[in-house]
Amino acid sequence: SIALVDHWCNYSERFTSKAPFDSVPDTIAVMDEAAAAALQAEGCPPGLLLVTGQPHFDEVIRDSATLSKTEVRQELDVDSGRTLLVFASEPQGRYYGNSLGYNEQDALRALLESAAEVAPDAEVVVKLHPLEAPDAFSDLPETERRVAVRVVRAYPPEHLIRAADVILGMTSVLLLEAVLTG
Repeated sequence: SIALVDHWCNYSERFTSKAPFDSVPDTIAVMDEAAAAALQAEGCPPGLLLVTGQPHFDEVIRDSATLSKTEVRQELDVDSGRTLLVFASEPQGRYYGNSLGYNEQDALRALLESAAEVAPDAEVVVKLHPLEAPDAFSDLPETERRVAVRVVRAYPPEHLIRAADVILGMTSVLLLEAVLTG
């Protein structure tokens, strides 16, 4: 049997019934050496680990090379000279309540305040997480007066990454994808 670990947290919890790592498959596939080291640090037997990479990230890197920033901005109807900020939202409040000291509304509010001060001519695109309600932030384009805002749900993340000048968020994998694609 094999387990594919595609996220970098809660390692021991995934493979524990009564004691850490007492319920393991024959092989645990991880995306990189850092994940393998973290699992070992938590007590996972090293003989179970296989570093396989993460095919999704390979695809993101490959596919992003085919996207034109100019074409994607035209697709989005964003002027080539305008600063474009993309906020990768996530339902932090839904999962953590107030335990983090912030939620997606707080993070977005801080972004909008900063953008209004530093780049008032910028446009902010809020990319909703698939688990967020479709109407999350729906009133924002009409109520935000300091900077232009739009909210998107089903727009391809790789297009937003290519079009953006800055990608912002909290813990979104979109942040990692932006780094991997330059």
